[in-house]
Amino acid sequence: MKKIILGILVIFAGLSVSAQIIQIDGVGNDVSGTIVDVTIDGNSVLPLEVKFVVTNDTGSDQKWRIQRVRNNVPGDWADYLCWPPSCYPTQGVQTFITPSSATSPAPTILDGTSQTNDGLTAEMKPQITPGGTADSFAEFTYYITDIAGNLVDSVGLRVFYFVGLEENVPAIGLTVSPNPATDNINVNAEGVSSAIVKVVDVLGNEVRKIKIQGQCKIDVLDLNNGVYFVILEAEGFKPVNKKIVIRH
Repeated sequence: MKKIILGILVIFAGLSVSAQIIQIDGVGNDVSGTIVDVTIDGNSVLPLEVKFVVTNDTGSDQKWRIQRVRNNVPGDWADYLCWPPSCYPTQGVQTFITPSSATSPAPTILDGTSQTNDGLTAEMKPQITPGGTADSFAEFTYYITDIAGNLVDSVGLRVFYFVGLEENVPAIGLTVSPNPATDNINVNAEGVSSAIVKVVDVLGNEVRKIKIQGQCKIDVLDLNNGVYFVILEAEGFKPVNKKIVIRH
């Protein structure tokens, strides 16, 4: 049975102003400038496919490419990237950008639509296959750029893979204070005796990793001002995250 759990969308700050609409499967909220959480398990259909439909909302036709960055990805995970007119093997490289040439042109997205000038849907479709037999986690960022490589917009994708996740696995209670934080944050894990706390920046870089017994205080004085995510993981529980702002 296919088991995929879409998680909460959280703000992916610090990037350019949105120039289009990005929707999962072409419906629902605009997820441009966010991170999308997906949880899968050993019974899920692989590769995982997440379909981001891109609508050009700039006021003119646009020729766009996709740059995929592996922010925090285990070495045994594999991924492909589909963007009209093809799907591309990314070969596990840290940064991959869809081609633009006479033989493999970047698609032109017609103004006000999600259609290309070739009659295709402007669908950015990551295909991701977790590796190994252990629980693991990966984070990707997909940047929409113009032909010159200038940033237009982005969306993040965070995938949690659990080998034996059951339908009703409980989530951990997580509180983080103060928020905004200046020099320290207090992290409290509710309902679990031992957990791993990670603090990552908006690019997916892990800046703190601490094993805690219920609660802890984390020094953030040396971190730059901005948005970060506190991720709490414990065996047998769904991971949970909180967005925090650090402001010195």
